[in-house]
Amino acid sequence: DGERAPRAELTPIYELFDAVIESSVVGVRKPEVRFYEIACERLGVEPAECVFLDDLG
Repeated sequence: DGERAPRAELTPIYELFDAVIESSVVGVRKPEVRFYEIACERLGVEPAECVFLDDLG
């Protein structure tokens, strides 16, 4: 239905990840390279050390 769960409901899920980068928060969207650079910067890692997971099928 396109509705998002309230952030409080997602908190237990967020705790499973080292970082959660939301395009609506950082101001750039996939597939822009800057989106992935921001993720790597937040994690303090090189791109080759990352795994990208998306919520789209």
